[in-house]
Amino acid sequence: VDGREVHRLAPGSTVEERISNLFGRDFSDELIPVKDGSDDGTQNAVGIHVYGYISRPSSNPVRREQFIFVNGRPATAPTIAYALKDAYPTGRDESKPSIFLFIEVPPSEVDVNVHPAKREVRFRRPADVKAAIIEALSNALRGRQAAQPCQLEVSAPVLPPPTPSPHDETPTPLPAKTA
Repeated sequence: VDGREVHRLAPGSTVEERISNLFGRDFSDELIPVKDGSDDGTQNAVGIHVYGYISRPSSNPVRREQFIFVNGRPATAPTIAYALKDAYPTGRDESKPSIFLFIEVPPSEVDVNVHPAKREVRFRRPADVKAAIIEALSNALRGRQAAQPCQLEVSAPVLPPPTPSPHDETPTPLPAKTA
């Protein structure tokens, strides 16, 4: 951020390890795995694959992180927001869940040229995408995954920032990151 290193993480970490390293073990232990029924990694009949992690409806995490990826890139779309709202039970506070969601669709089924920064996408068949998200999240929330914490294993430690060399200009200390 602004030319400064914010995190130094071990290469090759899994999504689970990254979540735990960046947000803390207590936070990651409260997440429910989301799988769209394609345990072998295949896509559903319309070519959509949805997976990730979502917070429990009963938990009250301090963070309400929402990270959505479409075909490996951070993205958003109204279809996704509506699907999250429909699938996730809301309480009195109408809070949003913490979610790390990965949506894979055939490239021909998504238009990435909606926003100049390619942050917002448009799906060619939004009803199919919405249905796939709702099905995956609903299954995770009512399924056996909701009965027990995720218990993410952490094997990749967060590495300390590099020490400045004597050739660097005045070193700027990094702010402490709290989880």
